[in-house]
Amino acid sequence: RSGTSLCAAAIECLGAEIRLPVHYANEENRKGFFEHPDIVEFNDGLLSHLGGTWDNPLFDGPQAIAKADLTEWQIQASRLFDSIYGEAGIAAIKDPRLCQLLDFWMQVFFACGYSKQDIFVVHVLRDPVEVALSQQQRSRDNPAFYEIGGQLVEGAALWLSLSAQALSQTRELQNYFVTYPELLSNPRGVLLKLSEFLALTPDQKQID
Repeated sequence: RSGTSLCAAAIECLGAEIRLPVHYANEENRKGFFEHPDIVEFNDGLLSHLGGTWDNPLFDGPQAIAKADLTEWQIQASRLFDSIYGEAGIAAIKDPRLCQLLDFWMQVFFACGYSKQDIFVVHVLRDPVEVALSQQQRSRDNPAFYEIGGQLVEGAALWLSLSAQALSQTRELQNYFVTYPELLSNPRGVLLKLSEFLALTPDQKQID
């Protein structure tokens, strides 16, 4: 609800590889979600194993990860990551579940040969009231799937929980913050700043 799909599209435009098997879109997000379905499925399974879900604002992912023996899960995740991104020059992953599970995935990235210096995190910032309103509409349109968010306070609580967990897990990494309004009003400027942060040399035609 914060504009992460738009930001992921921008990063892909710069030359990063998301490697989606299919481009999934629906009425909720007509331009696509830019989330790899195999990673989403894996993360949902891991969250369930840890006793959480992506839309539970009371679930503390880093705390649950710290208490669990996830050796087998890490082996599976390493194989999954390598099967998708093994030959990628610049790999890009977009999944809101990483807000809860990044501590787990960092160990996977290390096992796959990445160091902290190789990992760049892009955060998208949007007014939490707008995020809550968007989640509320989403919940009303599909209440069977989106159980959380029908009330604005639920959407706001989820935004706060996921944002806090994301910031906590990335404090020692290379971070860049994109605001949703700027992404809409000045896309070229955002792309140029992102390319500098990610050390990418994009095709100028893509930016223009």
